[in-house]
Amino acid sequence: MTRLRRKLSAPAALFAAGLTCALAGPAAAVQVDVGQGQSLELAPPAGYCALDEARPPEANLIRAMRGAVGETMRVVLAFGDCGELVELRDGKRPLLDHFGQILLVAQGDKVQRIPETRANYLAAVAKPMPSATVADIAANGEAQMKAGKPSDRPKPIFAVLGRDELALYIGTTSLQGEGDEKTLVAGLAGVTLVHQIPVNINIFGAYAGDKASGAAALDRLVEQMTAAISDLQFTNDDVDMPAPLPVPSRNEWRAMGSTALVGAVVGGLLGGIGALALVWLRRRRRAAQDDAVHLDETPPSAEPPAAEA
Repeated sequence: MTRLRRKLSAPAALFAAGLTCALAGPAAAVQVDVGQGQSLELAPPAGYCALDEARPPEANLIRAMRGAVGETMRVVLAFGDCGELVELRDGKRPLLDHFGQILLVAQGDKVQRIPETRANYLAAVAKPMPSATVADIAANGEAQMKAGKPSDRPKPIFAVLGRDELALYIGTTSLQGEGDEKTLVAGLAGVTLVHQIPVNINIFGAYAGDKASGAAALDRLVEQMTAAISDLQFTNDDVDMPAPLPVPSRNEWRAMGSTALVGAVVGGLLGGIGALALVWLRRRRRAAQDDAVHLDETPPSAEPPAAEA
């Protein structure tokens, strides 16, 4: 299994990202109530800024994310590349090519807790999943892009790219659109446990579609993700935080089953990509409707003036 190296964000990179975020919108951490008197501090990865639900295009993407991830996952923070977000808000681009979300495993309104060590939790999630390399997943993406028709298209791979002491890293690629507007999207999920609360960070990036650019896109996501996971754990492992409160019994944890956990993780990753597809399809449908309206708008004929008697 590929070993991933954790890399903390450089101060200069954080400073530059902070300047861009000041233009794009709030990127400050949010406090998320997880019950039992506890909260988690969550923030976008370096270089990303939080989406603003007060802005319709961003609200549409957030709603699509929530609808796509299913009932077992709660989207608690959605974010996009800061530079792209500035362009989106200025009307210079219709969609974000690089975006992501932070998810919590939940049943109804209750955030789930896992009465296990982080190591055991990650092992349980990884156990039923295949492993792959960045090259394997990039090759699968290229095959999706080159398929002549949908029936010939291979299914996307959802596989473990690597694991360290903080998180499990699951990668995939997914083809969006059809015809000349096809786009491949690389996705990476960082699965971790923070104070016995499962947290998923998903990051997505569109790329050209060939194997080389796919591998490069996934490598970038891995670098961003390992830094984001490090920041998440460092922020929430503050010495002033109270000791973890009692959690459900191990019998309840076992009743959930690792299969259900994998389903939730993959569902969240697929749902994030699905959100992009939903927004893309809505934009395309709206454009088609606008074209139809434009074609139906026949200008009134100019009648010659009546001859004077």
